Amino acid sequence: MLQGVHKLLIRAHLNLDNPHDATIYTCLIIVLYCIARLGEFMVQAISKFNPSKHIMQANVSHLQDPNGLPVMKFYIPTMKCTLETGEDTQCAPQSGGITNPKAALENHFRVNLAPPDAHLFAWKHPNGLRALSKTEVTNWLAAIVKTLNLANFKGHSLHIGRTLHYLLKGVPFDVVKVMGYWAGDSFMIYLSRGPHLLQLHSHAPSSLA
Repeated sequence: MLQGVHKLLIRAHLNLDNPHDATIYTCLIIVLYCIARLGEFMVQAISKFNPSKHIMQANVSHLQDPNGLPVMKFYIPTMKCTLETGEDTQCAPQSGGITNPKAALENHFRVNLAPPDAHLFAWKHPNGLRALSKTEVTNWLAAIVKTLNLANFKGHSLHIGRTLHYLLKGVPFDVVKVMGYWAGDSFMIYLSRGPHLLQLHSHAPSSLA
């Protein structure tokens, strides 16, 4: 999974003034903090972008939570778990770290000027704007982890890694399950990743009990 040291090494190999690099970096950071799946933010092929099925730049909104803290909301027309209706997913801006989804998205929009109805991760290819495909991201990940001699991981590792991140931060099990759209008992396997997770939440009510 993508640990902090991995994020630091990957960030060091990216030029965020480069349209392609800026887009891939933004994609990875947003997918991580939203506990999303790559396929929900990506197109399967650059020629398959469909605004009724894929997220557009107009589908991003900036809100405040009940405590007045900023929240970034993304409307995804089609998700793996709800094929007939879309869903909102969200994350919060981060400060003091090597990753910040809000700063990454603002930089991506600056480097890759695109209309509101363009794919969220449309980038300036030499032949014109094009949507970022899942294959392009996974191939890039495979190449960079090989170059950096990191433990290999797939796109699903992003989903797993951020799930564990929120659990270790003390976010209740049921909240993380909803955030990541985990279905059935598959979520429960992450309890085996560390007994301290159970200790963190031993006094917190959970719908998973």
